[in-house]
Amino acid sequence: MELTILGSGTIVPSLTRWSPAHILRIGGKTVLIDLGPGTLRRMVEAGAGISDIDVICISHFHPDHIADFVPLVFASKYAVGSCRTRDLTVVAPGGFGELYAGLIEVFGGWIVPEAYRLDIREATGESIDLGDFSVATAPVNHNPESIAMRFEDGGASFVYSGDTDLSDDLVALARAADLLLLECSFPDDMKVAGHLTPSEAGSLARDAGVRHVVLTHLYPPMEDVDIVLAVGACFSGKITVAEDLMVIPIGGL
Repeated sequence: MELTILGSGTIVPSLTRWSPAHILRIGGKTVLIDLGPGTLRRMVEAGAGISDIDVICISHFHPDHIADFVPLVFASKYAVGSCRTRDLTVVAPGGFGELYAGLIEVFGGWIVPEAYRLDIREATGESIDLGDFSVATAPVNHNPESIAMRFEDGGASFVYSGDTDLSDDLVALARAADLLLLECSFPDDMKVAGHLTPSEAGSLARDAGVRHVVLTHLYPPMEDVDIVLAVGACFSGKITVAEDLMVIPIGGL
């Protein structure tokens, strides 16, 4: 497995950190995990075309995690010379089908595929079989629909928290994972409900027993924090602060 960080920031505009989006290469497939504003541009920078994506996974429905879904589907239909013809699977929280129907009411047929099928798989708590690999999900403490995801392939494991506060379900899902991509939004003295501080991120990674934690979803105040030091006060494993376009091997790679 290999993870590319497309966006390590939030909805707050930044010259260096774009909204959350990630590419996971797993089992011979390319998975786009969340797709906030600017994702399509970052994909070009990372060398990933829109027609390369096999699966889209969405953690929740806030705009900084889903805003480029409409542009991606629109571009997949009308990009001259590279229109999509392969089916596209979307793994998302319950209610996504209804949300997509609402988007069609707004944008009309422009976002309704014709040359391929959009296969929407809503998470129900059971592992979702995607052929060459599977993804397990668990609820986390953010929006009512918010989920974390665990991907496994060839003995390697990767977990993405999405946005979350402290969560026993996330700890269980991330148990002994090779890599946990974990939100770490605000400094310890700026706690915001529904998000993690460095000390909370460190304790969660410790409790899950993960090998490597990558901290992401960083609001601007986090640029003045020694994140590795703060997280390392609780967690003794490998710690990385995410940067846009960073590429991270997982497991045997």
